[in-house]
Amino acid sequence: MYFAKKVILLSPFLSHWLHPFFLLLSSRYFWSIPEEEFTCEPPLITRHTHKLWVLEGQRATLKCRAIGDPEPVIHWVSPDDRIIANSSRTSSFSNGTLDILVTVARDDGAYTCIAINAAGEATATVDLKIIPLPHRGVRRRHCYPPSWKRWVLFLLPGSICALIGVCLYIFAETEDNYYYTHSLWHILVASCVVFVLPPREKNREAMGWSRGWSWSWRPRVCGYTLCQSGKDELYAVT
Repeated sequence: MYFAKKVILLSPFLSHWLHPFFLLLSSRYFWSIPEEEFTCEPPLITRHTHKLWVLEGQRATLKCRAIGDPEPVIHWVSPDDRIIANSSRTSSFSNGTLDILVTVARDDGAYTCIAINAAGEATATVDLKIIPLPHRGVRRRHCYPPSWKRWVLFLLPGSICALIGVCLYIFAETEDNYYYTHSLWHILVASCVVFVLPPREKNREAMGWSRGWSWSWRPRVCGYTLCQSGKDELYAVT
């Protein structure tokens, strides 16, 4: 009896199978039990899924069959070394079948089938490969100005020049100082334009053709582009 308690404490999986065995022995004499009843067969995995390819989002069914005496219990271990329990997305059946109802990319990996009984255990590996679906990605729209430096070093000084020029033109210009104030107004407006204009785009040729990995046509005004939008792309998430 000490040996039986020790085995049960060492392996929680064995207690399910050893408990009926010791109940049977408790009502019989030891010398009246034939030798055949003390013989146990370790688990043997007879067939299992070797490799399964599944499209992302579809159902994946992993199968594992084992024999032994007593009949082994089958558990599944995920690629991250966790025992898989029944949930809203996974179902583990007593016949050794594991169902993943809706597969995702993180389900990809090697699953381990473990068959356990009182005589030992057996393992087998199942490779599940998830084929990722193409996802549509849209590049962000980049508009001028792109950063706070452009605001502080260019747009703010340009706005100040424009404001001073407008105030000078409206409130300070008279017939006596027309030549001076009007010339100063032109200088301020020209300075405003220099500050406010976005920088010329690199790798851009004449007539709006841009050169890089490929040639493409984008409309431009005087060689400047205020907004750019990349085309939609289809790519696979891995």
